[in-house]
Amino acid sequence: MTHDKLPHVHNDKGSGIICDCPKSMIEIKIPMTHDELLEKIEELAKEDGLLGGWTGVAWDALRAVVELHKPDERSDKYCRCEEIYPCPTIQAIEKELK
Repeated sequence: MTHDKLPHVHNDKGSGIICDCPKSMIEIKIPMTHDELLEKIEELAKEDGLLGGWTGVAWDALRAVVELHKPDERSDKYCRCEEIYPCPTIQAIEKELK
């Protein structure tokens, strides 16, 4: 499969999609693990606290949402919301935190 849009992104989710695009034109995104996402939230919350941004309650709410969407204990490929991890909620949070 070749894409018209260059450069473009391939999400590494084991989808089995084969692309014959030149490597220089592809950015491969590997999703953060659940723990990496929580660490990023902690790091940003500490930085933000020093700058007087979001309150602790807002960061706590974001952490709670991430915890609700952590990978299922039976299989780390699926989120507790029964979507493939990272689910759309986690993807949206990761996108906004970059």
